[in-house]
Amino acid sequence: MYLWIVLATFLAALAAYVLPLRSDMVGVVDTPVAQSMMIQMVVKHKAGLEYMKQHGWPFACPDGHPYSEADKTCETKNMVAYPTGDADEASADYITFGFINNPSYHNQIACLCNNGTQANPNYVNADCNGSCQQNGEETQVLRGLFTYGPIPQHWMTFDREGKAIPSGDLTTAMRKHFGSSQMAGYIVKTGSNYYIRNYEGRDFLIPSQFSGRTCINSNDACFAYLSWR
Repeated sequence: MYLWIVLATFLAALAAYVLPLRSDMVGVVDTPVAQSMMIQMVVKHKAGLEYMKQHGWPFACPDGHPYSEADKTCETKNMVAYPTGDADEASADYITFGFINNPSYHNQIACLCNNGTQANPNYVNADCNGSCQQNGEETQVLRGLFTYGPIPQHWMTFDREGKAIPSGDLTTAMRKHFGSSQMAGYIVKTGSNYYIRNYEGRDFLIPSQFSGRTCINSNDACFAYLSWR
């Protein structure tokens, strides 16, 4: 009799450890917690976008290039004043009030021309103050903001090849927050190229000018969010 009591106690303890406290635990706890972690990256990204906005026309023009009310640009077309490269320190002042600036996430800015097509892009460095020439025509410089950071191991799982990918809870959080066309998700490497894979499995090429694309290694996974202005 004593043995059965010990065995029943052990099974009850094991069930309590494995099973959730309530059947809707994923919906009321796991997914919201995953969303709150992901929102920290979104806040950092929006801070970077606001920094770019405030340091580009018509909000700011470099010295010697006054803003023209007539054509809504600085004296030089598409003129922007912000620098490229790491923008963590510069964008920190634009974090939305009430949110923390998570140092694990990083912002990078690049000015590029796409000498390829939308389906097969070929990005090259561009002068932020200039323009792009494509097929003899002048096109606008693409100004990109790339935000990236590690995914905590608690929210990771592994695919058949042993590569780290977001867990189901994190994928659900992405689905709730991002649209299917947004370049937001996690970084994957195919051949020599790096891509952002969203919750639908769509891949978006990360230009090589963003060094943060290589933040992944064989033992971890990274969030990534890319926007063009």
